Amino acid sequence: MPLITAEAIALAIRVERDEYIERGLATSAYRINDGLCEDFAQDVIDTLTGRGETDELGMAWHDNYQREDVWDRQLLQGLLIFPPYGLSWAELDAVHFGAHAFIVHTTPEGVSFYDAECPEGVRNFFYLPLFQRAWEAKYGRLLV
Repeated sequence: MPLITAEAIALAIRVERDEYIERGLATSAYRINDGLCEDFAQDVIDTLTGRGETDELGMAWHDNYQREDVWDRQLLQGLLIFPPYGLSWAELDAVHFGAHAFIVHTTPEGVSFYDAECPEGVRNFFYLPLFQRAWEAKYGRLLV
């Protein structure tokens, strides 16, 4: 059984997001993800663990899942992460991102990903809003 629940993560993200906005660090969750994502992820993790990253809760950058600017298919498939419906691996490789850090929650049931715009988490980080906007910019549509 996980020590940290998805509900606790969602609450910590909402509270931290509101604090960033109240303190004037950012004007929105979008803005947190646009330059403060690493600090934000670390603050949420520290709030939940009291000691930084653990085996259960950590932070990753999108390029942790890439090799030489292409998605590491073997690694991602091992995590049951596949291209969003309607996209091929080659189409995913054609989209380039700035850097983005996000929260990774690992439980016996699988891995979930969170950021300032997605407190409810997703099982496939390609569905985080930041990535969805990149697909929309490149291909003219959001993916479901």
